Amino acid sequence: MYSYLKNIDNALQNSNKEINELNSTLEKIEEFYHSLMSLQEYAADLAHMVRNSLDKILSISRFFVKHLGDTKLFNKSKMLNNELVKLREDVNYMLTYAESGHKLKQFDLSELMLKVFEVYGDRLQEEGIKIELTKPDTFVVTHVETFIRDVFNNLISNSRRSLSKIESGNKLIKCTATKDDDEFTIIFSDTGIGIDDNIKEKIYDRYFSTTKDEGGSGIGLYVVKNNLKTLNGTIELIESEFGTIGCSFKITIPIKKVEANG
Repeated sequence: MYSYLKNIDNALQNSNKEINELNSTLEKIEEFYHSLMSLQEYAADLAHMVRNSLDKILSISRFFVKHLGDTKLFNKSKMLNNELVKLREDVNYMLTYAESGHKLKQFDLSELMLKVFEVYGDRLQEEGIKIELTKPDTFVVTHVETFIRDVFNNLISNSRRSLSKIESGNKLIKCTATKDDDEFTIIFSDTGIGIDDNIKEKIYDRYFSTTKDEGGSGIGLYVVKNNLKTLNGTIELIESEFGTIGCSFKITIPIKKVEANG
């Protein structure tokens, strides 16, 4: 009997020790979380300051590009301007994360798709671009809405640049989303100029762009790929659904399964 009680006492002491260690760990995690939040706020403030300074420097570099066109310094001034544009895009990208990283919430991805296309509605109509959007009624995810919105903003922006190089013909952006038991799939296509075979392996690389003269920064698809990765999703360039014209991307987002108890 004494031995039995002694074992119970030892078990209780061990349990009490583990509880104390757990509480200590939880306190450290809480402190770390608050430090991260403070660091996040600092990063957002710093990004704002850097962006404000960059905007001023960019206005000066654009002045040089504009007025040094007939001199030996033109190429240098253009290189400087391009590098500053890249840096500003990076700052904007980090600012988005710094300001939105803690805003995790539940939202309907299908509804978000519709809202993003509605924002571009007037501009696309002015540019003669038609939209075909097909989506399931609902697909609820828990994530940072800004990150997913950026996916569609970047894809639409790329399609607009591609379609702007077509003088005539059917200008179309088509987005088809489907949902099955395992994944949410989006086929995003346009009837633009397409993507050359020799650069297909580079399109997700940071800073790679074929449209720098038109405002392309080279981080659009890089952002798309990384934002989707946070959902365990993927993006791949597939054969264009319009045949010899345009391009198509396939986005897949796995659907989490809820296992039954027992």
